[in-house]
Amino acid sequence: MFNSSDHRYFIKYFNTFLNPSMRKSYSIEQNEAVAVQVGATYKFSPQLRSTLAYGALFADDGTDYARAIANVDQNETVQQAWINFIYSPVKPVDLGIEYINGERKNFDGKKFSDDRVGFMARYSF
Repeated sequence: MFNSSDHRYFIKYFNTFLNPSMRKSYSIEQNEAVAVQVGATYKFSPQLRSTLAYGALFADDGTDYARAIANVDQNETVQQAWINFIYSPVKPVDLGIEYINGERKNFDGKKFSDDRVGFMARYSF
């Protein structure tokens, strides 16, 4: 069963650019952030598989971008975890369910939460 499972990870450091007040200064402020994503898919049987994963973004709150008044509602941190189960009762049909839990925090400290459940039905031609 180990050969049919999938384990992946991803770490990225990146910069984003945004002009917080295009009408006033025409300056471009740089935002710096680190992102990570990790997940594992496990195949319980030929008909049932599941994925458990986590992803997050952590922005630097010490940049001019973060301190700009126009960007206080931009994300400082974003975190999300999810789990899904996919059942394949017959060869071309997949049925799935997924739960996602997320949270984000803005540069001004406001927090927002998100919980979702999704369903999926797929027929492969």
